[in-house]
Amino acid sequence: MTRSAHRAAARTLATLAAVTASAVVAQGCENGARHPGEGLETGTLAAALAVSADAHDVSALDYRVVAAGAPCDAPALGQKTVSLEAEAMPAWLAEGGAGDHHRFGDAFFVLPPGDYTVCATPVQADGTPSAECGQARGTFTVVAESTTEGVIYSQCEGDPTGGLDVVTALNDPPRIDDLVYDPTKFIDTCERAEITVSASDPNGDALTYRFELMDGRPGDALEATDNIARFSSTRPGKHLVRIEVEDAVGGRTRLEIPVHVSEASLPAGAVCNPANHHAYLLTPPVGSARQARQAAAAAGGYLVSITSAEEQAFLAARFNGRLWIGLSDEAQEGVFAWDSGEPVDYVHFCGGEPNDRLGVEDFVEFGLFAEKCWNDMRDAGDPFQPRQGIIEIELP
Repeated sequence: MTRSAHRAAARTLATLAAVTASAVVAQGCENGARHPGEGLETGTLAAALAVSADAHDVSALDYRVVAAGAPCDAPALGQKTVSLEAEAMPAWLAEGGAGDHHRFGDAFFVLPPGDYTVCATPVQADGTPSAECGQARGTFTVVAESTTEGVIYSQCEGDPTGGLDVVTALNDPPRIDDLVYDPTKFIDTCERAEITVSASDPNGDALTYRFELMDGRPGDALEATDNIARFSSTRPGKHLVRIEVEDAVGGRTRLEIPVHVSEASLPAGAVCNPANHHAYLLTPPVGSARQARQAAAAAGGYLVSITSAEEQAFLAARFNGRLWIGLSDEAQEGVFAWDSGEPVDYVHFCGGEPNDRLGVEDFVEFGLFAEKCWNDMRDAGDPFQPRQGIIEIELP
């Protein structure tokens, strides 16, 4: 806790640490003990306040002597304000092992014999109570013809300390137990190798997997999810993938693995998609969707089946213009089917499509507007209909 956090509590903390009495010859009356307040001609009191070696914000001490047991704001039987002494309080002045680094102030009062409460309030230079040191309070007995000398302590803010208990644990790094390539570490430029890593930790820590290409260049692609990475490249040659497995407390193990890429054998003008190992190219110019379908079959494939947003994005980045795709409701109006026989789980029609305008639009084109969305069209006879189609070929 800092000084500012202590201030409110410090104002109210006062501890009577030690009281010493010594007989000192002094002038007094012959009547013996009197009650407090009856006069100031007999009995004397000396009180010293000790604070830490740091003077804090204290420049003086405001003393009030009140009747024994009375609150500090009761009518004062004696009152004065004294400055702090320049030197520290002698250790012999107090009992109980007090040191010699306490700042202090001293006030002397002449009082009738009896019991008194002494209150000492540390004050700042402007006379306001200290924000760092609390009021001190003690009860003393004044004896006729003697001086009672005592010490009371004002508790001030300090710089507290805290405990530190350090446990050191031994950690073992993770261990790579197995690695699987799918389909193999030998792929071509139109394939993608999936790498699955199995690892364990001797201490049961949670594991994090990282994959990195050691010499990545344009044309290389590496994506990872948890312990599985997928790699493809348009660059034939040997590629190195670094695998790092890290446990929850910083233990690591690494392994570098090769992937060998050869040139894929593609039809002229084709582009390949490593995600599915398929090639895509355009048909020659044709007059209808049915003719585009025939041209695709002659090339060893079919008009493309776009079965995911990823495949749509792949084609949109590589083909421009209005092109036939292999989707139609030719067999049953309103029920669309792919020429390849794949299920229709994904579509990307433009807004308001398909609309089967004039009841003759059974075939689907790709490539409208910036998003290259789809539209249903008649097979022939429209000057705006596509003149080519996209062929999809499944590579061996």
